[in-house]
Amino acid sequence: MTRGRDEVESATGWELGGKTWSSRLIVGTGGFRSLDAMEGALRASGTEIVTVALRRVDPLAQGSVLDVIDRLGLFA
Repeated sequence: MTRGRDEVESATGWELGGKTWSSRLIVGTGGFRSLDAMEGALRASGTEIVTVALRRVDPLAQGSVLDVIDRLGLFA
């Protein structure tokens, strides 16, 4: 019995940008009320790739979206 393309891809991952990824889920970083909420959602989702939303920031605030992405080892 031969395996279908989807079955093979799910077993080996998929390639994008010269890297092999195990998850097809790509999550956006916009719309979260806080960096903690975003970090929790990204961690729970199992995503490996995120899109980055640009937004205005409070210059007195600590931490950033990029800090969270780096801490989780995600690809943006």
